Amino acid sequence: MSFDKNLMTLPVAKAEIQYTFIVDTAFQMKLQTAGSGDLLTPDGAKSFIASSAPGSAITLRGRADLKWEIVTAVGDWLTDSGV
Repeated sequence: MSFDKNLMTLPVAKAEIQYTFIVDTAFQMKLQTAGSGDLLTPDGAKSFIASSAPGSAITLRGRADLKWEIVTAVGDWLTDSGV
C-alpha cells in the first residue's frame, strides 16, 4: 500500500486480505485501487472512494477475482469521493 498526503493506493487485491480504514479528523481520506474499477460498491465499480467525516470507517476485503469489496462502511464513502 502506498501513501500520499490524503491518497492511499491499495495493493492488488488477494482473496481474503482485509483492511479497515478510520477517519480520525476532518481531513479527506481517499482510497484508490491499483486498477480502474477494481473497487466494487453498491453504486457500481469504482477506482476510488473517499470520506472526510470524523468517525467514518470502512473495511475492504480482497476477492479471488482481484477486486476489492466493501464489507462494512460507516459514513458516506461514495458521495464524498466526488463520483
